[in-house]
Amino acid sequence: MAGAPGTVERTIDMATPNIGIYCEGTFSQAYPTPQQIQDQATAEAALASSGFNNLILAFFHTHPSGNLYYNDTLVAADGLYTGALNPGLPALLTSLRSAGFTRIVGSIGPFFSDFDQVMPIIVSNPYWAAKASGLCPNLSTFPPPPNPTANVVAKNIAAVSKFLGLDGWEFDMEQEFSMIDLLAWTIMIGSIPSTVTANTKLVVSGCPYNNMQGWANWVAASQNCGFQIDSFRLQCYDGGCGQQPQQWANALKQACGSSFNGEAFVMPGLGCPTVPCPTCPSDGQNMFAGWSKQGTTGGWVWTYELIQACVASSKCACSNPAVSLTAYSSAIANGLKGQTV
Repeated sequence: MAGAPGTVERTIDMATPNIGIYCEGTFSQAYPTPQQIQDQATAEAALASSGFNNLILAFFHTHPSGNLYYNDTLVAADGLYTGALNPGLPALLTSLRSAGFTRIVGSIGPFFSDFDQVMPIIVSNPYWAAKASGLCPNLSTFPPPPNPTANVVAKNIAAVSKFLGLDGWEFDMEQEFSMIDLLAWTIMIGSIPSTVTANTKLVVSGCPYNNMQGWANWVAASQNCGFQIDSFRLQCYDGGCGQQPQQWANALKQACGSSFNGEAFVMPGLGCPTVPCPTCPSDGQNMFAGWSKQGTTGGWVWTYELIQACVASSKCACSNPAVSLTAYSSAIANGLKGQTV
């Protein structure tokens, strides 16, 4: 759809597959020790040569005050970055970009409270509240948006985005959600200017595994509000075991219109051998080869830490190839080319 003034139009690069990996914990230590700082540098080097090109940093949590935590570390309060993370972390993430990473985002969730308990702060902004509660049926009736960092939640999001150099944020909402609330979150984050790419706003994406129609309706409602959702990272392990990306693509077409490229929008994700409903690299390649015939153009794996721990344990129970970072990135890349094992 053609966006309203201020809308950020996004297109998916069909030529370069998005191959993502989640990191949960490696970069989030508070006031890290020299050894932890060295471990982060080692992780950056491993990721830089891994074959992945998207990084998702998990998980960020809010508190009722609006304070923002990166796992257990308070990273923003009263609209300011706290200084608690490795001061060299931005340079490490910049190095990943030089190594080919095109997208680095933060993941908010996976708990309902991460979104719900700050709603009184977010909806105190009449612009966002009015747009979301009316599901944005008529953009022309609303006044120009105020300063997008007017409330403390937005200020904290903006502060961490700037420090880490994030492209945007992902919603990992694993419970039933209020459309009005999630739209208010979308409008808020999607109004914050990017410090990575000039003249753009922070991108917003989703990481669902259930409630297919609700998530599809959120994408459609966001479009009606003038905000383009970037993508879905569909969980195909644990609670999402057995998910079929084409079903989600069809739901998106039904909600957003037949011309919506749901197949490219939905990027399925695999779990490594230590999670429920795991997938070995060889099986994952065959899965992506099948999905690529339906139009899938990207994928991802959960998580860097679990893969490395699995390798260190020598108990991954996968062969041809054995588990490694490059085995998973190659499996996704080769599968997206239609190559089977």
